[in-house]
Amino acid sequence: PIIPTLTVKDGDKTLVFEKDYIVTCTKNVHVGTADAKITFIGNYIGNKDIKFAIVPKDVNETGDGREVSITSIPDQEYTGKNVMPALDVVYRDGDYVTVLKQGTDYNVTYSDNIVRGTASVVLEFIGDFKGTKTTTFQIVPKKVENLTFEPIENVVYTGVEQTPALVIKNGDIILEEGKDYVVSYTNN
Repeated sequence: PIIPTLTVKDGDKTLVFEKDYIVTCTKNVHVGTADAKITFIGNYIGNKDIKFAIVPKDVNETGDGREVSITSIPDQEYTGKNVMPALDVVYRDGDYVTVLKQGTDYNVTYSDNIVRGTASVVLEFIGDFKGTKTTTFQIVPKKVENLTFEPIENVVYTGVEQTPALVIKNGDIILEEGKDYVVSYTNN
């Protein structure tokens, strides 16, 4: 919850919080208009209602002890499909840490995320946050031991060089010779 710092005066005299007045707030958690009720105590009596605005936190502002960060994304193995790793995005305000949620606090767009190389992730912040942040991750080649090789059927001797077709799969995707792999035959 956000509680504004108020300066309350009686003429030129600045009143003291918790000696001359207290403040209670409602609707003071998310972006929008919040309500503050000043209740006077001690030598003062009465109440005063005021409104204040809560504006989105700019995720690119630094130096105020409040920060939005994206945890580094580990290398991802090539799949042949869009690689969209889960993101860990947090908001820190001193010791207070909140995990931000996709669709509530930010929207995400991935690009260059199918083939090996550097993929990009752009987060556009919404709700209580504004601005964009970009990060990257690496798509690394898939290890051969994680592919499926269909057996090659026996071929009948013809006296001519034999080059049987290979079927290599990455999950349910059939790899293409010349694009995904190169074959060289010996003793064939």
